[in-house]
Amino acid sequence: MASFKKTAVESGASKKRVPRTKSSQQLDGAERFNILLEESEKFCEGVGLHKGLIREILRTDSDWAFILKIDALLESAAKQILRTGLRIKLLCPSGKAA
Repeated sequence: MASFKKTAVESGASKKRVPRTKSSQQLDGAERFNILLEESEKFCEGVGLHKGLIREILRTDSDWAFILKIDALLESAAKQILRTGLRIKLLCPSGKAA
C-alpha cells in the first residue's frame, strides 16, 4: 500500500495527497529483482541477444553452469562497452564527442 504525504499547498476542504515513491533502500528483494531483470533484458536486446536469455540462465541445471553462463554474459557486456567506447574514440579522435 502506498504511503502518502500532504502537498505543500492545501486549501480547507480539498486536501490533496501525493504518493511517495520508495527509495532504493525501501525496495524489497522481489522489487529489486524485477528491476534488475528488466534492465538485463534491455541489455540483451541492445547487444543482439534474445530477451529471454536471463530467464534461461536462471533456470540452469547446476550452480557451475549458472556461474559460467553469467561470466560469459558479463564478458560480452564488457566487450560491448569497449567496442562502443573505441568506436566513439575512432570517430572523434580529438576527444570531442559528437
